Amino acid sequence: MKKSLLLLITILLVASGVNDAFGKRKKKKSITNKEVALDIPLSGAEFQTDENFWRAVQSGSSNDFSMAQKIAEQNCRQQLATSIQADIKSVVETYCRDLKNVGRNEVAQMYEELTRTVIKQQLTGITQAGQEAFRQQDGQIRFHICLQLSKKHMEEKIMNKLEEEQDLRLEFDRERFKKVFDEELAKFGDEQK
Repeated sequence: MKKSLLLLITILLVASGVNDAFGKRKKKKSITNKEVALDIPLSGAEFQTDENFWRAVQSGSSNDFSMAQKIAEQNCRQQLATSIQADIKSVVETYCRDLKNVGRNEVAQMYEELTRTVIKQQLTGITQAGQEAFRQQDGQIRFHICLQLSKKHMEEKIMNKLEEEQDLRLEFDRERFKKVFDEELAKFGDEQK
Protein backbone atom coordinates (compact mmCIF):
# COMPACT_ATOMS: atom_id res chain seq x y z
CA MET A 1 0.00 0.00 0.00
CA LYS A 2 2.80 2.41 0.92
CA LYS A 3 4.62 1.54 -2.30
CA SER A 4 1.57 2.23 -4.48
CA LEU A 5 0.87 5.52 -2.67
CA LEU A 6 4.51 6.54 -3.09
CA LEU A 7 4.38 5.55 -6.78
CA LEU A 8 1.18 7.57 -7.30
CA ILE A 9 2.68 10.67 -5.63
CA THR A 10 5.85 10.32 -7.72
CA ILE A 11 3.82 10.10 -10.95
CA LEU A 12 1.76 13.15 -10.00
CA LEU A 13 4.85 15.19 -9.16
CA VAL A 14 6.59 14.23 -12.39
CA ALA A 15 3.44 14.99 -14.40
CA SER A 16 3.00 18.41 -12.79
CA GLY A 17 6.69 19.20 -13.35
CA VAL A 18 6.40 18.31 -17.04
CA ASN A 19 3.24 20.40 -17.32
CA ASP A 20 4.97 23.41 -15.68
CA ALA A 21 7.96 23.08 -17.97
CA PHE A 22 5.78 23.09 -21.07
CA GLY A 23 3.63 25.93 -19.69
CA LYS A 24 6.67 28.13 -19.07
CA ARG A 25 8.05 27.48 -22.54
CA LYS A 26 4.72 28.53 -24.06
CA LYS A 27 4.56 31.76 -22.08
CA LYS A 28 8.08 32.86 -23.08
CA LYS A 29 7.60 32.05 -26.75
CA SER A 30 11.28 31.19 -26.76
CA ILE A 31 12.76 30.10 -30.06
CA THR A 32 16.17 29.32 -28.64
CA ASN A 33 17.79 30.08 -25.29
CA LYS A 34 18.78 33.56 -26.54
CA GLU A 35 15.78 34.50 -28.69
CA VAL A 36 12.31 35.50 -27.55
CA ALA A 37 9.42 36.18 -29.93
CA LEU A 38 8.00 39.69 -29.61
CA ASP A 39 4.41 40.82 -29.80
CA ILE A 40 4.35 43.64 -32.37
CA PRO A 41 1.66 46.24 -31.63
CA LEU A 42 -0.97 46.89 -34.32
CA SER A 43 0.36 44.18 -36.62
CA GLY A 44 -2.85 42.31 -37.44
CA ALA A 45 -4.56 42.20 -40.83
CA GLU A 46 -6.97 44.97 -39.79
CA PHE A 47 -3.97 47.34 -39.62
CA GLN A 48 -2.66 46.54 -43.13
CA THR A 49 -3.49 48.31 -46.38
CA ASP A 50 -6.31 46.52 -48.19
CA GLU A 51 -8.73 47.11 -51.07
CA ASN A 52 -10.68 49.76 -49.10
CA PHE A 53 -8.06 51.69 -47.11
CA TRP A 54 -4.47 52.81 -47.17
CA ARG A 55 -3.04 52.22 -43.69
CA ALA A 56 0.21 53.01 -41.95
CA VAL A 57 1.52 52.09 -38.50
CA GLN A 58 4.21 54.07 -36.72
CA SER A 59 5.46 54.79 -33.22
CA GLY A 60 6.96 57.64 -31.26
CA SER A 61 8.76 57.84 -27.93
CA SER A 62 9.06 60.65 -25.43
CA ASN A 63 8.97 61.33 -21.70
CA ASP A 64 5.70 63.18 -22.32
CA PHE A 65 2.62 61.20 -23.43
CA SER A 66 1.22 63.87 -25.76
CA MET A 67 4.64 64.38 -27.39
CA ALA A 68 5.01 60.62 -28.00
CA GLN A 69 1.54 60.63 -29.54
CA LYS A 70 2.35 63.63 -31.79
CA ILE A 71 5.61 62.05 -32.97
CA ALA A 72 3.82 58.78 -33.81
CA GLU A 73 1.02 60.61 -35.65
CA GLN A 74 3.45 62.73 -37.66
CA ASN A 75 5.54 59.70 -38.63
CA CYS A 76 2.38 57.81 -39.58
CA ARG A 77 1.00 60.70 -41.70
CA GLN A 78 4.30 60.94 -43.58
CA GLN A 79 4.36 57.19 -44.25
CA LEU A 80 0.71 57.22 -45.35
CA ALA A 81 1.24 60.20 -47.68
CA THR A 82 4.31 58.56 -49.25
CA SER A 83 2.44 55.32 -49.83
CA ILE A 84 -0.59 57.08 -51.34
CA GLN A 85 1.56 59.26 -53.61
CA ALA A 86 3.44 56.23 -54.93
CA ASP A 87 0.20 54.37 -55.68
CA ILE A 88 -1.48 57.37 -57.31
CA LYS A 89 1.62 58.10 -59.39
CA SER A 90 1.41 54.58 -60.78
CA VAL A 91 -2.29 55.10 -61.57
CA VAL A 92 -1.58 58.39 -63.37
CA GLU A 93 1.32 56.90 -65.33
CA THR A 94 -0.80 53.97 -66.45
CA TYR A 95 -3.70 56.25 -67.38
CA CYS A 96 -1.51 58.72 -69.30
CA ARG A 97 0.34 55.96 -71.15
CA ASP A 98 -2.75 55.42 -73.29
CA LEU A 99 -3.30 59.09 -74.18
CA LYS A 100 -3.09 59.84 -77.87
CA ASN A 101 -2.21 63.49 -77.29
CA VAL A 102 1.08 64.73 -78.78
CA GLY A 103 1.89 66.69 -75.61
CA ARG A 104 1.07 63.85 -73.26
CA ASN A 105 4.16 64.46 -71.10
CA GLU A 106 2.80 67.88 -70.21
CA VAL A 107 -0.64 66.43 -69.59
CA ALA A 108 0.86 63.71 -67.39
CA GLN A 109 2.73 66.34 -65.38
CA MET A 110 -0.50 68.28 -64.91
CA TYR A 111 -2.27 65.12 -63.73
CA GLU A 112 0.52 64.36 -61.28
CA GLU A 113 0.56 67.91 -59.92
CA LEU A 114 -3.20 67.94 -59.44
CA THR A 115 -3.23 64.57 -57.72
CA ARG A 116 -0.42 65.66 -55.37
CA THR A 117 -2.48 68.72 -54.45
CA VAL A 118 -5.55 66.58 -53.78
CA ILE A 119 -3.54 64.16 -51.65
CA LYS A 120 -2.16 67.00 -49.52
CA GLN A 121 -5.65 68.45 -49.07
CA GLN A 122 -7.29 65.11 -48.34
CA LEU A 123 -4.91 63.96 -45.64
CA THR A 124 -7.39 65.71 -43.36
CA GLY A 125 -9.77 62.80 -44.06
CA ILE A 126 -7.50 60.39 -42.20
CA THR A 127 -9.08 58.32 -39.44
CA GLN A 128 -7.49 56.36 -36.64
CA ALA A 129 -7.69 52.56 -36.87
CA GLY A 130 -5.93 51.80 -33.59
CA GLN A 131 -3.48 52.94 -30.94
CA GLU A 132 -1.47 51.49 -28.06
CA ALA A 133 0.80 53.10 -25.49
CA PHE A 134 3.51 51.56 -23.32
CA ARG A 135 5.64 52.87 -20.48
CA GLN A 136 9.19 51.65 -20.91
CA GLN A 137 11.55 50.73 -18.08
CA ASP A 138 13.39 54.04 -18.42
CA GLY A 139 10.11 55.94 -17.92
CA GLN A 140 9.61 56.95 -21.55
CA ILE A 141 6.24 56.51 -23.23
CA ARG A 142 6.20 54.58 -26.50
CA PHE A 143 3.04 55.31 -28.49
CA HIS A 144 1.93 53.21 -31.50
CA ILE A 145 -0.76 54.38 -33.90
CA CYS A 146 -2.44 53.15 -37.09
CA LEU A 147 -3.97 55.74 -39.41
CA GLN A 148 -6.09 55.01 -42.47
CA LEU A 149 -7.56 56.81 -45.47
CA SER A 150 -10.42 55.55 -47.63
CA LYS A 151 -9.42 54.73 -51.21
CA LYS A 152 -12.94 55.45 -52.54
CA HIS A 153 -12.94 58.87 -50.88
CA MET A 154 -9.57 59.71 -52.43
CA GLU A 155 -10.65 58.38 -55.84
CA GLU A 156 -13.72 60.66 -55.87
CA LYS A 157 -11.73 63.72 -54.80
CA ILE A 158 -9.08 63.16 -57.48
CA MET A 159 -11.63 62.58 -60.23
CA ASN A 160 -13.62 65.67 -59.23
CA LYS A 161 -10.48 67.80 -59.25
CA LEU A 162 -9.41 66.47 -62.64
CA GLU A 163 -12.86 67.25 -64.07
CA GLU A 164 -12.67 70.82 -62.74
CA GLU A 165 -9.34 71.55 -64.43
CA GLN A 166 -10.03 73.40 -67.69
CA ASP A 167 -6.83 72.32 -69.46
CA LEU A 168 -7.50 68.63 -68.77
CA ARG A 169 -11.26 68.55 -69.28
CA LEU A 170 -11.01 67.48 -72.94
CA GLU A 171 -8.48 64.75 -72.15
CA PHE A 172 -10.11 63.37 -69.02
CA ASP A 173 -12.24 60.24 -69.34
CA ARG A 174 -13.79 59.63 -65.91
CA GLU A 175 -14.78 56.00 -66.52
CA ARG A 176 -11.39 55.07 -67.96
CA PHE A 177 -9.60 56.78 -65.06
CA LYS A 178 -11.84 54.98 -62.54
CA LYS A 179 -11.12 51.65 -64.23
CA VAL A 180 -7.34 52.24 -64.17
CA PHE A 181 -7.53 53.52 -60.58
CA ASP A 182 -9.41 50.43 -59.39
CA GLU A 183 -7.16 48.00 -61.33
CA GLU A 184 -3.90 49.56 -60.13
CA LEU A 185 -5.00 49.74 -56.50
CA ALA A 186 -6.25 46.16 -56.64
CA LYS A 187 -2.72 45.16 -57.66
CA PHE A 188 -1.30 46.97 -54.62
CA GLY A 189 -3.92 45.37 -52.37
CA ASP A 190 -3.03 41.91 -53.69
CA GLU A 191 0.69 42.57 -53.08
CA GLN A 192 -0.04 43.46 -49.44
CA LYS A 193 -1.67 40.07 -48.77
